[in-house]
Amino acid sequence: MVEGEKRPLLSGRILSLLLVIICLSILFNVIQRTSVIENSMKEDNLIKTLQEEKLYKEKLMAEIAQLRSPERIEEIATIKLGMV
Repeated sequence: MVEGEKRPLLSGRILSLLLVIICLSILFNVIQRTSVIENSMKEDNLIKTLQEEKLYKEKLMAEIAQLRSPERIEEIATIKLGMV
């Protein structure tokens, strides 16, 4: 090196390495955000499915209650089975 000549602050190799690290960091960030969005969508779908299943369960429970009602059983016994 000649006297008076200044060495560059960042050599080409260091600059290239820094650019690669920055690009990888950005790529990792994008992948991570995409994963969060996908998981959020899955969660929304599961919540919707759970609500639908709860409504279906309530409908089935109401149907069971109606089928077990003494009035219904008495009607079947007297009309269909001829019991008194």
